[in-house]
Amino acid sequence: MNPSISSKKLNMIKKEYSRMPEGSLNIKCYKGYYSFYHFNGSRQVCINSNRTLVHQLARKKYLYYLTKNRDTSQLLDKYVSAGLVLQMITLTPKQYRWVTASYPANTGWKEDLKFVTTSGIPMRSKSERDIGNELELLGVPYRYEMLFKINVSMIVDGLRDYLSSRKNRHDYPRSLFTYRDGHCIWNVPEDLQWMNALGSIWRSYDYRTQTITISVDFAIMLGDGSILLWEHAGLCMNPIYRCNTSERIFVLKTTDFVPNENIIFTTEKDLLDISDIERLISREILPRL
Repeated sequence: MNPSISSKKLNMIKKEYSRMPEGSLNIKCYKGYYSFYHFNGSRQVCINSNRTLVHQLARKKYLYYLTKNRDTSQLLDKYVSAGLVLQMITLTPKQYRWVTASYPANTGWKEDLKFVTTSGIPMRSKSERDIGNELELLGVPYRYEMLFKINVSMIVDGLRDYLSSRKNRHDYPRSLFTYRDGHCIWNVPEDLQWMNALGSIWRSYDYRTQTITISVDFAIMLGDGSILLWEHAGLCMNPIYRCNTSERIFVLKTTDFVPNENIIFTTEKDLLDISDIERLISREILPRL
């Protein structure tokens, strides 16, 4: 069943519903081919060529289900089977424009994007796909692996203090870092060489802005326009992935991000099945849309 809807959200849904086109959507299937009809009173017109109207009428029915607190899963399955775009039905036009607009995203390791959500977004793990599917099903606008610039000036200052306190500090170059092939190379002792490992977020350090670039699994737009981040550690058996995730979590917690306020951290143990994902979304995200 649908998670409970706040009275404020319900009023917004009813307001949007009142602005929808008159009539309803009829879908007919013949030999695997779907046709769409606009039914208004006693008149029925084929609207196959007007996909905008098709999706508006589909969203109208979806909104009606929400106002009646009816389960929308079978309705959405029917629409997806007919080739309609799920997020055009579950999201408001403003949310959909944000979701589909171009944004800076992680472009590395594309060969790992093997798991595709209902809306056609390729992801790196089955767990991430499950999260994406539930976000889409519950009408949550998100972007996958969006890049963020995080100010790490305090962390870098702390690193300088740490190195200057070491007994053999004079053995290291005065410059804390250099640049090679577009990456930052840190002049640090052996026990900190992980900062230079392939895939380390510290290789993206920009001394001009004192930022590093982080790819976060899910960036979610809340109702007030702010962004909630969701970082899911789904491949912790891989040591490189585990170290990279630990770096990102450390940086996020050390800067401007507060768990359960503007960022969510989960692991495989937190989300054992789909119901766990739905409960988390219902508790932490839906009330803030």
